[in-house]
Amino acid sequence: MADPVSTPAEGAAITAAPAPGATQAGTAQPPAGGPPQFKWDELLGSPLFWILIVVWLLVLRSFRTQKKKEEERKQDLSGLKKGDRVITIGRMHGTVVRLTEETMTLKPDPDHAGTMTFDRAALWKIDRAGEPKDGKKDEPTL
Repeated sequence: MADPVSTPAEGAAITAAPAPGATQAGTAQPPAGGPPQFKWDELLGSPLFWILIVVWLLVLRSFRTQKKKEEERKQDLSGLKKGDRVITIGRMHGTVVRLTEETMTLKPDPDHAGTMTFDRAALWKIDRAGEPKDGKKDEPTL
């Protein structure tokens, strides 16, 4: 009986068949017809990727800042009361003498009898020159 293992012919070189998906240099290639492999190291090493991340973070921060300012404005408008000193968007200073749902009536000068009516949306800020932000009165220091 002959040996079942065949041997190469004399003088022929023995070479291993390349693995499926490998090239001569040994780098992996996607199988034919399959999706290309995503290269994370190229993405993370790209300056454009990091620039886009920084821009995204700045935009996110600006949205949060804008939302915070809107909440403060709503709180100021809801806390407006008769007798508050206010400044309008036209930089008119006055004292609130009457409030409705949509308007406020200001007296610009305490010595003058005239009043002016503005939309509540015209409020720029409440003038709290003598009050600190936490709402407590200033105490004299010794």
